[in-house]
Amino acid sequence: MSSADVTRAFTALHSDAAQLGAIEHGRLTAAENTSADLVVHTEPSARGQRMLGFGAALTQSAALALLALDEPLRDELLVELFAPDHLGLSVLRVPIGASDFATHAYTYADRRDPSLRSFSLAPDEGAVLPVLRQIADIAPEMHIVASPWSPPAWLKRPRHLEGRARARLWRMPLPWLRSTRLADAHYDTYARYLVRYVEAMADLGLPVHALTVQNEPGFAPRYPGMRMSVAQQGRFIGEHLGPMLAALGSPTQIWAHDHNWNSADRVLQLLDDPQARAFIDAVAWHGYNGEPQAQTRVHDAHPEIGTHFTEITSFADRQTLRTAPIIDDLHWHMRNVAIGATANWAQSVTYWNLALDETSGPRTGAHVAGFLRGVVTADHSTQQIGREVGYWSLAHLAPVRPGAQRIHSTATGLSDLHQVAFVNPDQSIVVLLASESHESRRLALSIDGWRTRLDLPPRDVRTIVVSPPGAARHEVFTPAQ
Repeated sequence: MSSADVTRAFTALHSDAAQLGAIEHGRLTAAENTSADLVVHTEPSARGQRMLGFGAALTQSAALALLALDEPLRDELLVELFAPDHLGLSVLRVPIGASDFATHAYTYADRRDPSLRSFSLAPDEGAVLPVLRQIADIAPEMHIVASPWSPPAWLKRPRHLEGRARARLWRMPLPWLRSTRLADAHYDTYARYLVRYVEAMADLGLPVHALTVQNEPGFAPRYPGMRMSVAQQGRFIGEHLGPMLAALGSPTQIWAHDHNWNSADRVLQLLDDPQARAFIDAVAWHGYNGEPQAQTRVHDAHPEIGTHFTEITSFADRQTLRTAPIIDDLHWHMRNVAIGATANWAQSVTYWNLALDETSGPRTGAHVAGFLRGVVTADHSTQQIGREVGYWSLAHLAPVRPGAQRIHSTATGLSDLHQVAFVNPDQSIVVLLASESHESRRLALSIDGWRTRLDLPPRDVRTIVVSPPGAARHEVFTPAQ
């Protein structure tokens, strides 16, 4: 019997404050009847969702930050991020018009034009579309998820792009009355606006995989945005956008909600509307408030509806969100996003800004915080790339390839160990771990009878890739430092 008959190779990526992106190699040994702390099962009956992929958002600010890099450095960075044999990011969230990370507020039909004859993607020609085309050349299988922050102002009441109404209404007693919203008379026009965007992108060879209806519909910001109640979302999807896309035979999906985990009750209320639910393909979640288990609560009620995680970022300031320490902390992101979201049915994970410059911009207005971090920081003065928490979270997810399927895994008696496991289309197995323990521990891992021991430092995060049967070793892209 050869050694290959009794061992399988594995590769592990682990990250801590002292050693980001360290790679180690080892072997699992056949041991059918031995117990283990963490057991992974690959049988088809114990499988969960199939993965679409992982990525980030190409805002106007992100595109400008990338374009300000010297061309060879930008080319090298985009290959690192998107080439299938590198990080292999395969999902891009793209704002429809301006978001809070843009140099100015704009839409694709700024002047009143119910016919939408003046609709044009010209505002994105200077930054977003050139970078998007370059990424599509590197990753032709890229999935674009498009999200609107605000309709054109003339479709809203009051007629402002901002989510919060101007000063004359600011003293109104109820937040809802201080918010801008889609005017009752313009539901059909706004649906045609979003469909026109999908068609225009398709004409550019950039098909839109999915639309979300409104970024953070429960929040009225001082930048482009608006509130959209559950009843308004249901009416818009069920009576306007859904039928319009269906009549065109469009493959573009509709993802509902696009807001935080703490809104599961509102999501369930929306999905209780049969007219809207008929056109909803998935629910999109953000991670700024609440817990990822909300995704499972909604999935269990509506298993026919998909689940996607569409936004999170990291912050340089520990006090930014006092309700949740979403700071420059890889362990938080591994526990809640890379593991938490995917263990709770997410088929994709998308971070916020793909890139920002050294000032957390470019951006306009004091209302946009200067302490958000991109997946990478593009320092224009030094022409250096900083790889931030989002990068390392995505690096740990990178071995999980599009088409992978979540598989059953159990950690016996280890309540402080967060974990999730997948099997890739090539039959390699990926296990993500995040230990809450402040002490070192030795962990016995078993995968279909193959066994090894892992030494986990305090609060260790680790991704283990077990090579497919017959392979000497599964190569994992080594992220840059």
